[in-house]
Amino acid sequence: MNRPDAGTPRTGSDDESMPRTVELVFDRHGGYTRAEARLSWRGRTTAGVGFTRLRSGDRSLAEVGDELAAARALADLANRLESVTARDMDRLPGTP
Repeated sequence: MNRPDAGTPRTGSDDESMPRTVELVFDRHGGYTRAEARLSWRGRTTAGVGFTRLRSGDRSLAEVGDELAAARALADLANRLESVTARDMDRLPGTP
């Protein structure tokens, strides 16, 4: 669960700022929107994917479909990052 102040910039802290960028790439093909969320960090790239189906004639809803595909890709990316972190922690000596 996020802290109540999550996302709030900290001041007066010794923590280094480590900005990272998540790239979202969209592709529409065959009635589907595919979104891929990519994060490059510490020498590796992790990606998540999300899909939505477009109904014919629903071009006015295409942006909503893009948002849903992006949300699904970001959720997939978060799950993959958690798995990568768990594997990394298993390799550390003295980790419970």
